[in-house]
Amino acid sequence: KGRVGKYGGNKNPAYKGKIKAYKDGKYIGEFDGIKECSKLLNANMTNISSCLNGKRKSSGGYTFKRESN
Repeated sequence: KGRVGKYGGNKNPAYKGKIKAYKDGKYIGEFDGIKECSKLLNANMTNISSCLNGKRKSSGGYTFKRESN
C-alpha cells in the first residue's frame, strides 16, 4: 500500500533523491518524495515540485532542496 506501479520510493528508476525542507532557513526534515513531504508539511505537491525545479522560492512557508548524491 502507498506505492504506485511496481516500484516504491527510492527503488523507482525515476527517483531523484531525498528532499530536504527548511522553514525560515532552519532544517525541518528529510523526505523520500514529494507526496510524503506534501502530506506531512501540508504544502502543495505542484508547488514543491516547482521549488525543486527553481520556478518558485517557497511553498507553504517552506523552502526545498534535493539531497545531492
